[in-house]
Amino acid sequence: MVTPVPPEPTAPHGPKVDRKDRIQANMMHCQNCDNSRADGAKLFRCSACKTELYCSQKCQREAWPSHKSKCNMNRLADALRPDSVDVMKRLRAFSSKHGPSLADGGFAAMNIFEHPERATDSVFAVAMRPRRDSTRPETGFYVYDAGVFKIADLPYPPGELAKIREMIVTAGNTWKQRGAAGVFLVMMHNVEGCMSNMVPFTYYEEAENHLPKEMQENWKPYMLHMMNEGIVQ
Repeated sequence: MVTPVPPEPTAPHGPKVDRKDRIQANMMHCQNCDNSRADGAKLFRCSACKTELYCSQKCQREAWPSHKSKCNMNRLADALRPDSVDVMKRLRAFSSKHGPSLADGGFAAMNIFEHPERATDSVFAVAMRPRRDSTRPETGFYVYDAGVFKIADLPYPPGELAKIREMIVTAGNTWKQRGAAGVFLVMMHNVEGCMSNMVPFTYYEEAENHLPKEMQENWKPYMLHMMNEGIVQ
């Protein structure tokens, strides 16, 4: 049975959905040096995949070794269908808007400190369908399920699975040098058209102490509520 997609919420949830909000601005940061829009950084996207943000050409060059695999995968997704570019653009905007909820929900679901192997052998997959009547990026999709899946079980050819593993290892090594405990991979999957946006998220020691109470107790309904109601943290 196909999950029906309800209409988008009738109104934005107050100032939290304003792109100028400081928390949202902090989420928009250079993928190399971590300077954010809240710090005054002027960011631009990788011209090839239109995904990662950088504050300078120098940072983009330095980040290329860790970005290369993700860049190639995103470009491949865009090339599969001529009409996929607009959908992927919406999917990436939706992912960016809900970064805090994805970070918290993914961390709670992966339970990495209890199962450290999941950081490298699993992904946090979020299944969704587009809301075609949506007028706002934070309500562009309807999320109906999410969970942890082994990379080996994903429906990709061996070569693509190898690229996913390489992306995790490279991003993990990069962020560990900057003080993170590691990264886990979130796969934002649009089931209509079978398009996915792969997003590595960092995690830190004692990160569970900073999770919202609702996310600690029952992460899935709380995360789905936040995302489907267009509530941006």
